[in-house]
Amino acid sequence: MHPQLYPAPPSTSPAAPPQTQGWVPDVYSPTFVSEYQRSINTIPATPVRALPPPQVDFVRFIEHFAGRGFLTPLPPPPPLTEPIYGNPANGADGMHMGSGNVRRPEESSKKTTSSAPGTPELQKPSKEEFQLGPSNYGAHFSNLIFTEISTEDQIIQGYNLYTVPVIPQDLTQHMFQVFIPGIRENTPFVQLGDMVKLRQIRPSPMHYPGVFTGYEYEAYVYGMDKAMGYLVLKADGLWIEIGGRFNVIFGVQEQRWDGARRAVADVGAVLSAQSQNETLVSTQTPDETASGTKSTFLRRMLFPEESDGIMQHGLARGIFGRNWIDKELNYEQQKAVDSILKQNYGNVPYLISGPPGTGKTKTIVEAVLQLIYAPRAPHHHILLCAPSQEAADTLAIRLTKHLLPSALLRLQTSTRTFSEVPAKLMAYSYIEGDMFSIPAWKALMRFRVIVCSCRDASILVEARCTNRDLGYWEKHVVDSLRGIADNSSEFVERGEFVRLHWTALLLDEAAQGIEPEVAIPLSVIAPPEEVSDDTPIVVMAGDQKQLGPNIVTKGDLRISAFERLFARPIYSKHPLRRELYTDNGMKNTRGHIEELSADRKAKLLPYLYPPFTNLVRNYRSHSAILAVPSAFFYNDTLIPEAKGTHRLEKWTGWKGTTGIPVKFILNSGHDESYEEAISFYNLREVQIAVKAVQSLLSPGSWPTGKDGEKIKMGPIQQNEIAVMSPFREQVKRLRKAMSTPPCKGVNIGPIEAYQGSEFRFVIICTTRARERFLKNDAEKGAGLIFEHRRANVALTRAKEGLVVIGNPWILEKDPLWTEWMSFAWRHDAVEFDLTGNFSTSKAVTSRSEPESNKENQDPKATAAISSVCTTANTYASVIQAGSSKPVNEWKPRGGDLKLSSLVSRLEDALVFKSKARKGAVFGRKAGWDEDDPMFLAGIAAEEEVRREVVDEGDEPGYGLGNGV
Repeated sequence: MHPQLYPAPPSTSPAAPPQTQGWVPDVYSPTFVSEYQRSINTIPATPVRALPPPQVDFVRFIEHFAGRGFLTPLPPPPPLTEPIYGNPANGADGMHMGSGNVRRPEESSKKTTSSAPGTPELQKPSKEEFQLGPSNYGAHFSNLIFTEISTEDQIIQGYNLYTVPVIPQDLTQHMFQVFIPGIRENTPFVQLGDMVKLRQIRPSPMHYPGVFTGYEYEAYVYGMDKAMGYLVLKADGLWIEIGGRFNVIFGVQEQRWDGARRAVADVGAVLSAQSQNETLVSTQTPDETASGTKSTFLRRMLFPEESDGIMQHGLARGIFGRNWIDKELNYEQQKAVDSILKQNYGNVPYLISGPPGTGKTKTIVEAVLQLIYAPRAPHHHILLCAPSQEAADTLAIRLTKHLLPSALLRLQTSTRTFSEVPAKLMAYSYIEGDMFSIPAWKALMRFRVIVCSCRDASILVEARCTNRDLGYWEKHVVDSLRGIADNSSEFVERGEFVRLHWTALLLDEAAQGIEPEVAIPLSVIAPPEEVSDDTPIVVMAGDQKQLGPNIVTKGDLRISAFERLFARPIYSKHPLRRELYTDNGMKNTRGHIEELSADRKAKLLPYLYPPFTNLVRNYRSHSAILAVPSAFFYNDTLIPEAKGTHRLEKWTGWKGTTGIPVKFILNSGHDESYEEAISFYNLREVQIAVKAVQSLLSPGSWPTGKDGEKIKMGPIQQNEIAVMSPFREQVKRLRKAMSTPPCKGVNIGPIEAYQGSEFRFVIICTTRARERFLKNDAEKGAGLIFEHRRANVALTRAKEGLVVIGNPWILEKDPLWTEWMSFAWRHDAVEFDLTGNFSTSKAVTSRSEPESNKENQDPKATAAISSVCTTANTYASVIQAGSSKPVNEWKPRGGDLKLSSLVSRLEDALVFKSKARKGAVFGRKAGWDEDDPMFLAGIAAEEEVRREVVDEGDEPGYGLGNGV
């Protein structure tokens, strides 16, 4: 009997134990799907094929410029086969595949990862035994790709839908709509051109289970609307019976990995052959091997050694004498571009480490333009890539200010829709028919810069327009004209060497891409070293401390090529690396040292010319916003250079120390799940965020003008505010709650969408309030807790003001958030939640909110909040499952205002500035030792306060002087 529906009668015995609590349903459990419904997906069916989306005709393209005698279309990528050992990075055993195809979950679930008693386990090398090198590069990354595809296939088929309706959209074009729960969270992750399968279930009378029609329809994704949560499918031959419903079957899209698998195989084969040749020539003299296989291009790009660098014996003058196109470049940016042009560091990748707001994309754009205008014959032809389409669009848009469509091409995949591309780039893209395509060969060769995503660089590979293909083709044609046979020893020895077409590869946001993706453009520019002695330039810019590759496995594939290269001795052991700027960042916060001076650098000589640049000047954020990220992620090296970042300091919503535009608002509300615990929302958090935005936009929340007259509007507009959350369901509810004035127009979205963006004011909604979901978050890589790279992105988007809303008992489990909350506590920037348990019917007003805000609240905005809180079809909790302690009882462990607990030198400067405001004097007569590293910080703070007083006299009420 069910303990709640049929409770046991009370016992009459006085010794009977107390009755236990009755059964309570778990609203977070997944929806029940019967075994019959699942079995329909495994029944043999008659396939109904569909016409795939149109693609580029590479056969015709190659024949047009090379004929059939010298270059032919590439064969298909190597088959997807079982790895010879499990992934050494995460210990996952290799899954047995059949005929090179990934098994369905129903099939693979019959095998378990643990072996039966007495069965020997598949042997795999341990971390200590395994070391990535040229000889195993191809096999290693092929195994990682195999594991990623296998894991992705299991995960994505877990999102299969059962007995759902399919809605006709345009029957003449065979277009249909299907609602997909979780698509807003990219669960499942679906792209245009992907194939899903539909199995129709015919309804049966008398409430019996439906009957499978016996047909499996292929359907291709031709459109999607993530905001509404549906896909547009093209399914040729699909006829929907009256009352018919469908099982929707997802599967891994192997064609997405074709370019990466081919690149890994090609690069791995070259590296392996070179590694074997090294053994054969190991007995030769250094002079003999200097031009041999040991110093080959791909080995130097992927496994650079200290011996590949060039020794520096004297300090440079620091004067570059170049005509800079961007006149605002700082010293570090100019030094990076100058080094790239001179290549004085050797033939190795040049890495640009660019924390948030330091201008790494600006540096890359300047490097591209300088290379284009450099006096060189032949001219540079540059391949400019980024892991994502959005980042590639940003690069192209910046270059459109300087280059005409005849010099710049934005190369697009044919599966990208016109609506996804910024209007400004349409003139720089090649369109054939109704899709993006590749220009004719002669036109393609004339472009000075081609911008594309790393994956889309495979278009050039399939078009046989790589340096190796073009070089060998040119050599074959010229030698054939001279009568030299291809298979003779004279082929390499005679004739002139060819010049490379692609002379430089620059990668922006390189830390966001997986290494197999980076291998694609690298295979495009890799030279045919047997017939050319040219060496292309390779530059990577990125930040390995921000969001990295978006993948499902947790092994070595998460380590980008940028991060792996920076860990190699030629970079990591260099005396000018970022780690030497300070003593281990957080580990020894009081061991601050100044940047390496010229005298200290001279004492370190000789050393290798640094094949990297550390960008340190932040042009985005207030120093209070930078304090924790700088210390936690960047060894306390960031220097705030942004001007006007204190313009929002006089908002009455701030608490505590003057000049600290940071606030932590405690949230007593609970997170709830939506769509079978795929996504989450927090109603109390929505209300707190709306109140904060309303206060920001209310004139009553800002100081009065001259003579006490009221101002008509605050100094910030809706489009200058961003509200972000790691969960799309919370984003959806925030958007609905702020869909009416005065909040309408505020930027609201997931954190991933804002990497690379900046706003004057940012509100971070952490959403998570129950500990029971932390494990689920960790498995999926979701949320902001223990996801430091996502948290770093969120914390570094704001320029002038930052508000974080969260449950401190949950956040303090993460050391990053512990440090950040302690920072807020030390400066009295914590706002308590006076409402206690959240009630949707109760108006909530923070204790620091001025009365004028209540008068200016829009009734429509209040109604929008209420509608969000009462939206139907949600899974509201029936019990306070996983409730934490009252949030207002929280305080940091050992956190105080003592200098010994300060996070970084930026916080030191803030404290000194606060003291200067109170009249403190920092000169030698005040007892300060000029050798004390804090002496100059105190003097600077005093001078800054004096400047602000003057500025505030010019602009009363807003203090528009320079920030800290």
